[in-house]
Amino acid sequence: MIQYRHQQQIPTITTFTMCQTIYKIPAPHAINHWVVVYGDPDNAVYEWRILDANHETIIDTYNRQYGQAEIALRDALVYATID
Repeated sequence: MIQYRHQQQIPTITTFTMCQTIYKIPAPHAINHWVVVYGDPDNAVYEWRILDANHETIIDTYNRQYGQAEIALRDALVYATID
C-alpha cells in the first residue's frame, strides 16, 4: 500500500455553487485508493483529492481552482505516483 507524504483536513464549507464529481478513477500503484476530480463546471473551477479504501480524504486541493478538470486530473495522477 502506498503511503502519501501529506494528509490534510478538508474544510467543511465549500466555495462551489454546484459541486459535482467529474472523474473518479483508481489511483495508480495503490490498492483501493481513488483519485477524484470535483468542481463546478458552470464556473470552470475544479479541484482534486485522493481517497483511501474507506473513502477518507488523504489529500485535497480545495483552493487551487484549476480551470480545466483534465489539468486537475493530470496533477492528481502525478501526485499519486510520487513515492
